Formats: sequence, structure tokens, C-alpha cells
Amino acid sequence: MTSAMAELPPGAVPAQTHIQSIDERASRGRALRAHQPREQQATWKAPANRRNPIEILIEQGERGCPTCCRCDTPA
Repeated sequence: MTSAMAELPPGAVPAQTHIQSIDERASRGRALRAHQPREQQATWKAPANRRNPIEILIEQGERGCPTCCRCDTPA
């Protein structure tokens, strides 16, 4: 079994799991862990050139978005 996320094109939204029963979600999780055990998931290393995610969030907060409602600007 392959991960559903691996089969999606970039930017695609995965199928919603909240419409599946708890038993179905648990079964799917067990099947995925059989394919990719938790121990293997812990071995992921960030690429050396990966930006610090906190710095990205700070930069986005400073830049803002002109189409979004900002709490610090009067309506």
C-alpha cells in the first residue's frame, strides 16, 4: 500500500478522513504503518538548505497580506 499523500499532485488536498468511521481510519493507519513504520518516520532529516520555519512566519507577519483583514488596522 502506498501513502495517499504520495499519490497526490503538489497542491492537491487529500481525501477527508473525518467522513470515514473510526474503525476505517484506524485500519488505514495500521496499513500505512506496516508500509512505513514509525521508527522510519523518525529518521527524516531536514535538508541543509531548508529555511527556519519560524523565520518564515516572522517574515510573513511583517510583510502582511493586503487582501486580508488585519487586526491592527481600523475597519
